Amino acid sequence: MPIDATNADLRDIPVEKIDRNPENPRIVFRPAEMETLQESISQHGVQVPISVFRKDKRFVLIDGERRWRSAAES
Repeated sequence: MPIDATNADLRDIPVEKIDRNPENPRIVFRPAEMETLQESISQHGVQVPISVFRKDKRFVLIDGERRWRSAAES
């Protein structure tokens, strides 16, 4: 089923309201890359938006798990 982003918007969502998508096939994240990304997010914030969809009162990741994890650690 195609995603209809007609009514999508850009907003700040607290990282603790976002859940990992259990269907994401990527489960390995290189520690050195994560540290570099955490430093960047600490200094500059998240520069590329994280894509999510609403599920009840929470959100589920579509794209950006490394950024989401790094933002949670920053």
